[in-house]
Amino acid sequence: MEPCIHIKIMGFFKNRTARLFNESLMKAEQGIPEFQVIVADMFREGAGTVSDNQKAIYWYGKASNNGNTEATYKLGVAYFRGDGINEDIDKGIEYVELAAKDGYKMAIKTLPTMRAFRQHQKSLKEE
Repeated sequence: MEPCIHIKIMGFFKNRTARLFNESLMKAEQGIPEFQVIVADMFREGAGTVSDNQKAIYWYGKASNNGNTEATYKLGVAYFRGDGINEDIDKGIEYVELAAKDGYKMAIKTLPTMRAFRQHQKSLKEE
């Protein structure tokens, strides 16, 4: 592919992604949890906007408070890893446990590993 065609294609997708972000943000601000998660993901990835983990955490929190289980899981992972928020392994696991109780498959799958990591961290502190 010629460089100038590649640049045009990239510009096209960048403009569409920015428009998608703006449209999603309007719906997120209206309190629609699914769009709150989309906006959070876009902030986390820098898709259609500047990457901003703190804003991602804000929107995951809003969506979680509005009953979105995916957001609850992603908020838990963020706390567990310290992505855009102070690391808090216990709080991260609490959020993931809530998502798992709601049947969110990724939370159910991830939870044993997170618990094992926490136990390992505790055993290191005891040495």
